[in-house]
Amino acid sequence: MKILLVHNQYQWPGGEDVVFEQERQLLSRAGHQVLVYQRSNVELEGHSPGQQLAMAKNIIWAADTKRELTKLLALEKPQIVHIHNTFVMVSPSIYSTCQEANIPVVQTLHNYRLLCPKATLFRDGHVCEECIQHNLLRSVRHSCYRESMSATASVALMLAVHRQRHTWDRKINAYIALTEFAREKFVAGGLPADRIFVKPNFVYPDPGPRVGTQDYAVFAGRFSPEKSVSLLLTAWQRLGNRIPLLILGDGPERERLHAQAAASGLSSVSFRGQLGRQEAWATIAKARCLILPAECYETFNLTIAEAFACGTPVICSRLGAMQEIVEDGRTGLHFTPGDADDLAAKVEWAWTHPDQMKDMEREARLEYEAKYTAERNYQMLSEIYEQTLHAGARVSARPPKAAPRWQVHLSRARDLIGKGWAHSLAALERPAQVLHFPALLLKRVHGGEFLKLNKPWLKRAEIKTVIDVGAHTGEFSSAVRAVLPNARIYAFEPQADCCRKLIRRFGEDALYQAFPVALGDERGPVDFWRSSFSKSSSVLPMSVLHQEAFPWTADNHSTKVRLQTLDDYADEMELSEKTLLKIDVQGYEDRVLRGATRTLERVHYVIVEVSVGPLYDGQAQFHTIYEFLVQSGFSYMGNMEQLSSPMDGSILQVDSLFGRTKS
Repeated sequence: MKILLVHNQYQWPGGEDVVFEQERQLLSRAGHQVLVYQRSNVELEGHSPGQQLAMAKNIIWAADTKRELTKLLALEKPQIVHIHNTFVMVSPSIYSTCQEANIPVVQTLHNYRLLCPKATLFRDGHVCEECIQHNLLRSVRHSCYRESMSATASVALMLAVHRQRHTWDRKINAYIALTEFAREKFVAGGLPADRIFVKPNFVYPDPGPRVGTQDYAVFAGRFSPEKSVSLLLTAWQRLGNRIPLLILGDGPERERLHAQAAASGLSSVSFRGQLGRQEAWATIAKARCLILPAECYETFNLTIAEAFACGTPVICSRLGAMQEIVEDGRTGLHFTPGDADDLAAKVEWAWTHPDQMKDMEREARLEYEAKYTAERNYQMLSEIYEQTLHAGARVSARPPKAAPRWQVHLSRARDLIGKGWAHSLAALERPAQVLHFPALLLKRVHGGEFLKLNKPWLKRAEIKTVIDVGAHTGEFSSAVRAVLPNARIYAFEPQADCCRKLIRRFGEDALYQAFPVALGDERGPVDFWRSSFSKSSSVLPMSVLHQEAFPWTADNHSTKVRLQTLDDYADEMELSEKTLLKIDVQGYEDRVLRGATRTLERVHYVIVEVSVGPLYDGQAQFHTIYEFLVQSGFSYMGNMEQLSSPMDGSILQVDSLFGRTKS
């Protein structure tokens, strides 16, 4: 295969440059014809302020890059273009160039630049997601990039222009995120979930498991604020110069860190500078542990994989991708981000528990062999290339039955009138609640869901936690917040655009957390049938009965989403004894329940949407859900709402309530 690799180097060398070169060599060794187009931000050095200002337009659209790439693509005709970094000199003009040449593009997401002008989701010493939850103007207000409002505005404008041009969702065929954590952030930020693959970085050549250690700890990385080397020095001050620490690397905070170490009398700390790769590996291999105190969301820290390859355990912040890569107590230790005392305590523990650390050494090496070898990485990268090259528009195997436009509109109108009438009757059961509607509308609370939940029994139930599976854009969650203002809510929604709306809607709610995944009883990518009426979308194909009863939902296409089980998140959720589980997943309810057996033990009430008629191919019917929940210790309490066919009035679906059986 002929592959063009594209990379823009930064002025300070870093992990992205290493990964780019590693993948180039990996593909060349495998026999591919590898072409390289590379530029560097060093080109900006020596420019006057006026010249640099003139260069600002290149951030958005580098005409010289486009000219050069147009010629290169026409001459070489690569089968695929794999881009690592475009900032600043390459610019996003390259995506249009590739699209015009009809050559598919794979983009590795080494950092969070597409979501955050600073690329780190880090500001003023803490994690910051304001540009995801609000808009890019927040970054300009805070002068996030290089502490310059004008520089930040240039980057924010680049992102805004290419969002408006649909560059990120129409001109890039596949993305590579380095961890599941990073993938979830990019999905929440608006990238198409069905095109984001997860492939970590790798280590080559294999340094082999270490033989013997020396009595020192090591840090290796860039000296920049988000890496929190200053925190590491503070922790070492707490340890009282008893444990040697070697610090490898360089960066803009070099002078400040040297001054801090000198002022604190840290005679046990030695700065070794930017070492060559082999020398750095040898230093890490002999260390008792590698320490990474970063307080930012890493996409992937290659140094962790390098340490694992040597069999060196890692002590890292309990944050972002690091806590996903390093398993606490198995391949290393976690400490509370930003807490120098906790970091010092974990280092002290490592020094006083040599047997446990020996076990971690073995596990770290096994982790490398399972996940971070060149062989495993080549297999994953090849699969991504193949899927990208052969991807086509996914359409339903059974084309939806087309209905005349007038019939679609009439059917939808009848459905809305029927729901409006049902809601009016529900409101009149307790007329006083109608007085709250103006305030609820201002808070964007869904009226129908509010009427369903605004019941005395629910308020008396003392529910502290709600799990909203199939949250869509927050209709049920908004009603929960109105009826149970102090409840903690966990929402699960696989549709990227709907999940973005969830995050914006509840962005200021400290008791609300959204997960951009589908739930079932298996794990991995799965086909997801997206309906023209997004609330009717499902992992299962829509049946003819559904299409004929609700013709405005009949236009479906398949995409890919990530499937997990609810039990995968059990440890992340604070589940109280009085937990309410709501499931609205369009025919996939039985799979969600089968993947939630451990979670169900902590649930007191279940509201589940179940079908009486086959609305989705292969779905479970009411009796299956009933039997499963009864066997799980619940009893049927009745129906809260039902859905009738606008064609003949037959009942198709009900929202059933189950409660924990008292022992």
